[in-house]
Formats: sequence, C-alpha cells, structure tokens
Amino acid sequence: MTQALLKQQMHRSKWLDRYEEVIALHQQGLSDRAIAKVLQMARGTVLASVHAETFPERKVRAKKPSMLDPSIPFILEQWKQGQRNASPFFRHIQARGYRGSQAVVRQCVREVKDEHLLPLRTLRQLKQGAPALLSERLSSREIAWLFLAPVEKLEPEQRSQLEPLCQAQSSLLETYELSQRFVRMVKEQKAEQLLPWLAQARVSPFAKIRSLASGIQRDLAAVREALSSVWSQGHVEGQVHRLKTIKRQMYGRASFEVLRLRVLPAA
Repeated sequence: MTQALLKQQMHRSKWLDRYEEVIALHQQGLSDRAIAKVLQMARGTVLASVHAETFPERKVRAKKPSMLDPSIPFILEQWKQGQRNASPFFRHIQARGYRGSQAVVRQCVREVKDEHLLPLRTLRQLKQGAPALLSERLSSREIAWLFLAPVEKLEPEQRSQLEPLCQAQSSLLETYELSQRFVRMVKEQKAEQLLPWLAQARVSPFAKIRSLASGIQRDLAAVREALSSVWSQGHVEGQVHRLKTIKRQMYGRASFEVLRLRVLPAA
C-alpha cells in the first residue's frame, strides 16, 4: 500500500465515523443546525450526510499529466547508476526539451531520496518497462497492514509488494505465516491453537513477536477465555459510544448525574 493510499483510507475512516455520528444524532431528533453545532461541522455537510442514502464516498480526481512524466524513465536510470543530485537531472532533461520548473524535479528526487514510494504515475511507468529502483521501501505500518490483512482483501498492487517481502528472507515468511495464523485464530476463536502458536512465536527472530508472545503468556488464562467464550464486550462498547454522543450534545459538560437522568429513563 502506498503512502497516499494509506492516507486516503485513514481519511475515509475518520469521515465515516463522523458520518455515523451525524446519522445517530439525526435519528435522535436533532435538527441539522443543532448537529452542526454539536459536531462543529458546516451545516451543508450535515445536510448532505443526512440526505445521502449511504456514506458519500469521496470522488477521486483523475491526476493531470505532468510535464515531467516523459523524463521519469531517464531520472530512474540515472538514479540506478548512482546520481543523487537534482540539479544534473534538471539540466539534462531541460536540454532534452523539458519546460517545467526545477522545483518539480527536486520534489521527485526528494521522494526517492527520503525512501518514500514513487508517485503513482511513476509506478505505472515502471510497470511499462522503465528501469526500476534497486528497492522499494515500505514503512513499518504498511508492512504490518500487508502481514495482517486477509490475502483475498489485498489489491493486486499490494500482493505484488507482499511477495518480494516474503521471498527476501525466510524469517519474514515465517513472521507472515505467524501473523496470519494469529488473525485467523482470534477471528475463528480457536483456543486450541493458542499454545502451539505461542511455542513458535517465542523463538521468533523478531523481538516484537517474542514480546507479544510473552505478554499473552503472562495473561494466558484471560486470553484463552476470550478465544473460547461466546460472550463479547461489543454491547458495552456500543453503550460507551452512546454516552459519548449524548455528552457531545451538551458540549462535553454533562456531569454523571445529568448523564444518568438522560440515559436511565430511555433504558
């Protein structure tokens, strides 16, 4: 997952939570103006959310072509050969007909130098045969997402990033398998798989995995019960969210007694 895509998903999750808060307040009978004041949103945004049949997805704007696009293969070729300065890049492509600013070239080189993924248009050109970088760097958060997400939910681009990671080192492949087993074990509540998983996790070459295993071992009884019990704290979490919503309606100034009066009669 690219940095841009990760930011888009985080932004979408934030606005989805806000959309659900608007709908919850609207269903409680609050006016659009009152909801806007409570959530500190524009009234137009509240109206759009209330009248939308589902969560209004943000429209993705098509990226405009850049004057730098034809020169990106050349920049990547020079980078692979060891060139790291934006000024020579700019002089060479300017002599070849580039009419854009040096700042655009400097930004492109900076993205590579800072070990970020290249822009999406660059990735498309790489797939079309442009020289590739020696390595594509992913952040720890992106790697964690790839390791924990179900394979069937990954995009083709994400799968193409995951496969080289697992093939690079046998320890990474082992960690990926451990992560996937842990997610399935929790999701399917298979408590009988916990001890075999812990035995393998305790000898993992990665300290974070060993630390997780040690923490689970210290609270083994509670974790095993959570994996085998039919009970869930989902209802409790729902009531906590309801209390927070009620408190927001009173601008966060509701005391315990006021909350009790608001909640108990409706219970």
